[in-house]
Amino acid sequence: MSRLRDVLPITASDPDILRFAYDRGWILITCNMADFAMLARAEFEAQREISGLILLERRRTREAECASIIRLLGRAGESGLRGNVNIA
Repeated sequence: MSRLRDVLPITASDPDILRFAYDRGWILITCNMADFAMLARAEFEAQREISGLILLERRRTREAECASIIRLLGRAGESGLRGNVNIA
């Protein structure tokens, strides 16, 4: 797992972030649901692949956000995450 701020400049655009994750085979987790949902849809419509995207709904605490991701991992497994868009 890597934090975005550790691997890309703060000025990186959302499309650059999505492509960066794809180029490395990483599944991207973001709370920026609206923008990345639109980007993922555009990628699918252009018949381009994504490596996987988890759109994380904001919760009151980080612990609640982590629990939501863990529940998603339990339900979907790697095959349900890879190349798909999931909401946690």
